[in-house]
Amino acid sequence: MSRFIFILLLGFQSVFAQESKFSYQGEMGLFNTAFNSKTILNNNGFLDASHKTHLLQQLESENHLFFQGENSLRYTNKKGWNIALQHKQLAYSSYTKDLAQLALYGNATLTGKNLSLAPFNTSYYSYSELAIGFFFHKYFHLTTSAIIGHQFASIQANTAEFYTADNGSYIDYDLSLEVHYTDASFANIFEKRGLGAALGLYYEQEKEDILIRLSASNIGFISWDKGCTHIHIDTAYNFEGIVLDDLLNFNQDIIENEIDALEGQINSPIQESYTWKIPVLLRGYYEKKLHSNHFSAVSFGAEHRLGIYPSPRLYADLHHERKKSHCSFGYHFGGMERAGVQLSYAVQFKQTEFRLFTRQANLFLPEEIYGLHIGIGIKKVFLPKGN
Repeated sequence: MSRFIFILLLGFQSVFAQESKFSYQGEMGLFNTAFNSKTILNNNGFLDASHKTHLLQQLESENHLFFQGENSLRYTNKKGWNIALQHKQLAYSSYTKDLAQLALYGNATLTGKNLSLAPFNTSYYSYSELAIGFFFHKYFHLTTSAIIGHQFASIQANTAEFYTADNGSYIDYDLSLEVHYTDASFANIFEKRGLGAALGLYYEQEKEDILIRLSASNIGFISWDKGCTHIHIDTAYNFEGIVLDDLLNFNQDIIENEIDALEGQINSPIQESYTWKIPVLLRGYYEKKLHSNHFSAVSFGAEHRLGIYPSPRLYADLHHERKKSHCSFGYHFGGMERAGVQLSYAVQFKQTEFRLFTRQANLFLPEEIYGLHIGIGIKKVFLPKGN
């Protein structure tokens, strides 16, 4: 990682004599689709019956958690080529209402009910990449990236059925589960645990009052090293409890025999290299300039992370532009976020621009806050000597 930064800075020194741009953008967000800030803040750490009931009422049949953190340093040359150093981390989880109900109440109050705990998936990944981009056509731009993988974990359950008999005499479950994870140590968050590569294809055209952008990025893979652990479970099990003929003869061996029977349903963990496809990111953007005193433009956009978002994230913004500032205000829905308001504000000086943005601008409506998100951008323009 430090070598990448050093190479990047050396490259910048040789090209700052030309007209160019250097920019930084970072953002961090945590979202959920079930619980608003009012529900979370009213929890005092003890969940009584009424609070559990209230939590269940907020849940849909399928619910989502989503975390995103990205940082990017980018140099763009006047001729159109660019080089960027980026760090990306993302975590997401999808779970059913039945799974939350089982976690809140246990199985004693759910006897006689077939619970569907799937689909359930939880994933986290973190990697750094050095990307080089260039135009190969007037409207088309291509990037190629070299990637170092840092952390990875994935738990996916395609089948998870759970049933407790009416009288509690037995439990049945049917489970199909796949797990992959690298070393979970965070002592060095930039440690190399895998290598990969990716491509990105971008289209941009501006004509008269119309701007159109289309892109497909993160088309690539990371090959995690041989320390990656793989666990596979595919089993159906019937548990009828522990039978004791004589309570006085109860001993640890009885418990251990039952645990051994359960562990026998699980294949032994295997450590092996694992090639993982990075979720492809698709984006589309349309902007129309308005000849109005109040609004300078209106825009519409779509974003879809394949294999993560249950549906594309869609949004619309109104833009207002002044001599040295620009702001936009809009609404979004879809993706792994609750629908809400988004806001962006940028101020420009002679050669520098600062930008602040958020996808969660419902700050004064506790019932509508389902996450936190903040982003910052800084752009510096370098002019040729003598200008």
